[in-house]
Amino acid sequence: MANRSIELHDTRIERVERAERTTILWMSAYLHESEGQPGRDRGTGWTLPARLVIENSEFECPLPSSSLWVIDGRISIADRVLENMMPVPFDEHGEIRVHLSGSEGEIFITGNHAYLEPIGPAIYIEDFSPCDER
Repeated sequence: MANRSIELHDTRIERVERAERTTILWMSAYLHESEGQPGRDRGTGWTLPARLVIENSEFECPLPSSSLWVIDGRISIADRVLENMMPVPFDEHGEIRVHLSGSEGEIFITGNHAYLEPIGPAIYIEDFSPCDER
């Protein structure tokens, strides 16, 4: 089975929803799939409709517009940092910090549980080759 990761760069946050102390990021995510390391080794690129749910969350930096094309992203789980890539499946407990930025603004959310839920099928976009193979 192939390894899968969402590249936060090139992911679009379509809307942000708050329900009690839960924040939901509705996204059209850029998904890498590879037999090796997604985003580094030869593989394929897909778009995946999904939601990133952050429970017991505090929304510290609200989105200034209705959507955000992510240019840079970081997810911290306790002392571990995911720079621009999030493994699929994703379900983490602990001190969670999500920081996403784009030309429209930035989002900063903290919580104690975060998980990704695909909400539709992945749609093939392209074959992916690392820069040194092109």
